[in-house]
Amino acid sequence: SYAALKYHNMEKTITLPLEVGYQLVSENGTERKTYHIEKMLGRGGFGITYLATAEELVGNIPQTTRYTIKEFCTANVCLRQEDGSITVPDHEREEFESDKADFLREAKRLYEMHQEGIVPVNEVFEANGTSYYVMQYLGEMSLVKYVKENGGSLDEEEAKRIAIAVSNALDS
Repeated sequence: SYAALKYHNMEKTITLPLEVGYQLVSENGTERKTYHIEKMLGRGGFGITYLATAEELVGNIPQTTRYTIKEFCTANVCLRQEDGSITVPDHEREEFESDKADFLREAKRLYEMHQEGIVPVNEVFEANGTSYYVMQYLGEMSLVKYVKENGGSLDEEEAKRIAIAVSNALDS
């Protein structure tokens, strides 16, 4: 039942993330790749972000590579099934599909973009009744965490350096 697959927190209903160990499979044409969910990194109104790994061959040597995967999963709308798939109530379907199309357009723009300071998207795919995009894993340092680890504030030069880097990335 849906009730077991959602977490109720006051008035908010939060869709459960994919479980650690879940095998998320992308299939693009003849290419097939299996990502193993390691943990949830965060969530927002339109999705859940995961740390995942995948085995890749470098020559004939298997290597484990870490990725960040963003799942389109609208808060208060998506329902996670036991098999990991997402369903949406009929009365929410039209808005979900419109928002998912926006998510895919964003992912495809990021896939085509090659701008310093913007994490490139490696792959965009649909599975589990929703959409995903895969990016390079850069670690778990956020600006908030960085500031906290540096005494709760940054000196003027460091703040300028970060602001300029963000501005340059967004400028194109």
